[in-house]
Amino acid sequence: MYSTEEINSIVATIHEQLKATTPIAVRWSWGISKQQATLYEDKPTLALRVSGALHKGGFSFPMIEPPTSTTLVSYR
Repeated sequence: MYSTEEINSIVATIHEQLKATTPIAVRWSWGISKQQATLYEDKPTLALRVSGALHKGGFSFPMIEPPTSTTLVSYR
């Protein structure tokens, strides 16, 4: 379904969106020790190993909507 290159590209975008929308102090508090590009339910996913105050273990950020050539983004 997705090539390794496509998965890595999509997961890199997920990672950049996470960095842009989550303050660095919050990300530091998660205690991220491992990041991995993977598939979960056939969706490219950023998987994290965390050791924070509220959660220890795995956490994932799957792609929510597949990218299409008709998707337009407007910045104003």
